[in-house]
Amino acid sequence: MSIQKKILYFVLKICSLLLPFFPIKKNKVTFVTLTSDNLCYDFAQIDKALKHEGGYDIHYILTTIHKTLWGQFSYFLNCIYQLFSINTSSVVIINDNNYVISNFKRRGVHVIQIWHACGAVKKFGNQISREYQIKDYDTILCTSEKWKPVYAEAFGVNENQVKVTGTPRSDLLFDKNYCEKLSQKLEYRYPQLKGKYVVLYAPTFRGNLVKGLRYEEIDIEKIAAQLPENFIILYRMHPLLKNVILGKANNVLNVSEDDLNELLARADCFISDYSSLIFDYSILERKEIMYVPDLEQYRKTLGLNIDYSTIPAQVCFTEDELLKAILDVDGWDREMVRDFKNVYFKYHDSKSVDRIVELIHEFVYGTKQN
Repeated sequence: MSIQKKILYFVLKICSLLLPFFPIKKNKVTFVTLTSDNLCYDFAQIDKALKHEGGYDIHYILTTIHKTLWGQFSYFLNCIYQLFSINTSSVVIINDNNYVISNFKRRGVHVIQIWHACGAVKKFGNQISREYQIKDYDTILCTSEKWKPVYAEAFGVNENQVKVTGTPRSDLLFDKNYCEKLSQKLEYRYPQLKGKYVVLYAPTFRGNLVKGLRYEEIDIEKIAAQLPENFIILYRMHPLLKNVILGKANNVLNVSEDDLNELLARADCFISDYSSLIFDYSILERKEIMYVPDLEQYRKTLGLNIDYSTIPAQVCFTEDELLKAILDVDGWDREMVRDFKNVYFKYHDSKSVDRIVELIHEFVYGTKQN
């Protein structure tokens, strides 16, 4: 454990002595994230549904932590605030891992982990080496029975605590009319996309926050230069690497700040590596490519939760193979993609938020909704 974490633990331990003076509020629901300063995706839809149902005292801790001196100090203060806000809530909803919950959650607080992805290609959480052990979550939400053993291990829970509800953000991609609107919205912002075959490249990061982050080098401009005029490449870097610039050619667009679902809805072809976005995109039943020049090394170091041979995508190890796969627009099998989607998404009914709100109602009031 780093010296910063030791100091943080000591301060929070002292502050926690005051918790008996702050009772849990029966109907208080608190959303907590350290990766966004606004309600987005799942949080936004759950929040809207809870307000529509009524009877909840809803609070928010929404912030983005930066790896600067001021950012670390802000995180320190935020953790103190979290300590009291979390431990006076009946239900806490999180979408990333939380140090305060794993070390200072009191009995009577129910934590729901909705996670920020529809699965996990790569190992994460307690599956890998980390600064602190993840624990004291109560309910983990997922999209498929396939994730129960993986999530149980990663979040330190029993498999019966992992509930298959679906996720609100994936529900949007099951709605074809909504996806068409998202696609049109993106084309309005980028008129150069109209009539083009859109290739979206969205890789994940290598390394970790403790040892440093990096990305797989790729000469995207060289690839773009060899594509026909009706092709255009969009690239969206992981939020932790969103300042990385891969190229500035006329047929290459940096869309790292754009809405993810808009990008997925418009893309004719999706390229990734170890990102869980391969599951989201499978909902649309379109062509996928995996660019993984470091696959064997990745398997041996971080590790994978999924067998790559089961992914219905062309797997490429070199830029030449990647270019060939992009040009082969018919080189994929829709039925295989559909079968893959059905394995990793139990529900296709766009009612995930209803199932989640029903769980929250039961946790807060002890009874199911009428």
